[in-house]
Amino acid sequence: MKNKIIFRKAKLSDLKNFEIIRQEKLNKLHISRLKAQKEGKGYYVICFLGKKPIGHVLIYYRGEYKWHECPAIVDLYVKESEREKGIATKLMKYAENIIKKEGYNKICLDVGISEKLLKKFYEKLGYAKVSGPYIMKYFLEDKNKTITEKINYFEKEI
Repeated sequence: MKNKIIFRKAKLSDLKNFEIIRQEKLNKLHISRLKAQKEGKGYYVICFLGKKPIGHVLIYYRGEYKWHECPAIVDLYVKESEREKGIATKLMKYAENIIKKEGYNKICLDVGISEKLLKKFYEKLGYAKVSGPYIMKYFLEDKNKTITEKINYFEKEI
């Protein structure tokens, strides 16, 4: 019998699960996202194949950057060993349904300009480039490092 993919709202006790999914410890990042969820600013989804953690997606109801004009998908991540199995598509559909249930009719995300496969993936799901490139800068506290990326802004009607 095939294991079922289970989606649920992430919680503090999932820190070890996030580490398993990403193969790195980013507790401060995940704790800040869980705090935003608790404050009603977003929704953090984690998914499992049976009991095995395999992916997550973060939704912010108000995008983090000035070009975000609607709820934003901030971080879609599938464990490397579980990629190319349709899990990212299922996570995105799940996230879109959450946003729709919250009363929104549009969703956005950012794609690094060098991320050709990711761009193709999102376009296949109906996302279209609206603007960009923009410079996205953020501080990754767990690694004590500032990250700078050149991105394009995509949207989709839902």
